[in-house]
Amino acid sequence: DVTLASGQWSQLDDVFTGTGFSQGYASIAVVSGSGPYFAYAVINDQVTNDGSFASFEVEPSPSEARLLPVVVETGTYSSEVVLTNRTSLAQSVQLSYVESLSPAQGVGAGAAVTATETLAAGEQKVFASILDELRLKATGIGPKGGSYAGTLSARFLTAGNLAAGYAGARTGSPAKTVTGRYGLFTSGVGTSSRARTSAWIYGLRQDSAVRSNVAAAASPENAAAIAVQAEVYDGLTGKLAGTTGTVTLAPGGWTQWSGLLSTYGVSQGYVRVLNSASSGTFAAYGVVNDGPTPGSATGTDDGSFIPGLPADTSSTLSLTSPAFANGSALPVDFTCDGAKASPPLAWSGAPAGTAQFALMMTTLALDGEKWNWVLYDIPASATSLERNSAGVGTAGLTSDGPLLAYSPPCSQGPGAKTYTFTVYSLSAGPSLPAQAGQVSGPVLTAAIANLTLASSQLNVTYTR
Repeated sequence: DVTLASGQWSQLDDVFTGTGFSQGYASIAVVSGSGPYFAYAVINDQVTNDGSFASFEVEPSPSEARLLPVVVETGTYSSEVVLTNRTSLAQSVQLSYVESLSPAQGVGAGAAVTATETLAAGEQKVFASILDELRLKATGIGPKGGSYAGTLSARFLTAGNLAAGYAGARTGSPAKTVTGRYGLFTSGVGTSSRARTSAWIYGLRQDSAVRSNVAAAASPENAAAIAVQAEVYDGLTGKLAGTTGTVTLAPGGWTQWSGLLSTYGVSQGYVRVLNSASSGTFAAYGVVNDGPTPGSATGTDDGSFIPGLPADTSSTLSLTSPAFANGSALPVDFTCDGAKASPPLAWSGAPAGTAQFALMMTTLALDGEKWNWVLYDIPASATSLERNSAGVGTAGLTSDGPLLAYSPPCSQGPGAKTYTFTVYSLSAGPSLPAQAGQVSGPVLTAAIANLTLASSQLNVTYTR
């Protein structure tokens, strides 16, 4: 244990030494005392000693997609990606890559290359070259030797439902005089942490020692293109020095403004990236590179990553009930032994870009997953369902009955059964059969898989 007084700092060196493994993750917990703290890790190159800064993650993480604003493969730079499953259940990870630098060499502008990876419970995988890995799993990535850059989205699924997971990328370049590398690390940005209208990037410089680039990436879940531009502010005066032209970004699109400060005669300053579209979200960031120009004899090209700070974000989606708490027993009123009423539910923190909600109640039986409630077409303005709710959304087909309504639990056999309510925030209305009787739980689950911005669960038990 390490004891820290107020304001103190401590570092644990070479944390994997003697463990018998070469890659992993660490958990830090307060064992006594109280109060907030900050934690981070540094991944150091064994030759150059260059360090890549990795910030901490707060647990439990929300169940939402993670966006890596850019992964690259050029003559100088390449990106490795880490995927981590911190849960106790196996996961599949849906990867979606949109090429923006050289779309003509792949599947074309705005199109996504998709692949699936699997992670056992607690497993972490590191891919030394993510684009090489995607080439093995899918078509649509241009041939090795080209110049590529684009967004990578990771959706972590457990039994088909969106789950919490971690995605990060380390982008680097080889050292010019030795065998090591220089690089930077960035964590995937969750849907609830992305900007809607604007994001600020501070600490940028452009002089004889360093240069700065600024970039923006549109969320792949956006229903339509967004339009972004960058305002450059002089750090010495605080005045607006200039504004770039507007760049249109299709869902998943990426753009970079290179040498942005020098364009407006600014040596040090900050930038605001603006989205002028009426909807959609994005992530923005800056990179301060060593050397006044790429490949400069006086610089290493090493980059320091500066995440954009959204001026407005969506809160984390949260599902609750005024009638019971998460993990508690379902009141008999909402079962077949009582009034058979559908329970009251409420949700908040829907991410930006939510066009509709869907809601399902499921349980895992001996013969597979069962659906007790299938509800879709819930308007984006809705934030709750009353007891015995009617007229909000459209009821699909349940497993028992089957019914086009709430099917109250009538669990059979010994022991408590767990029932899970899940609310889904959707970027668009799903494509479904016109007849509600054809919209079963599996049909709705498949239809919303690529439209889910975020989800939240509420678990209850019931024993007969």
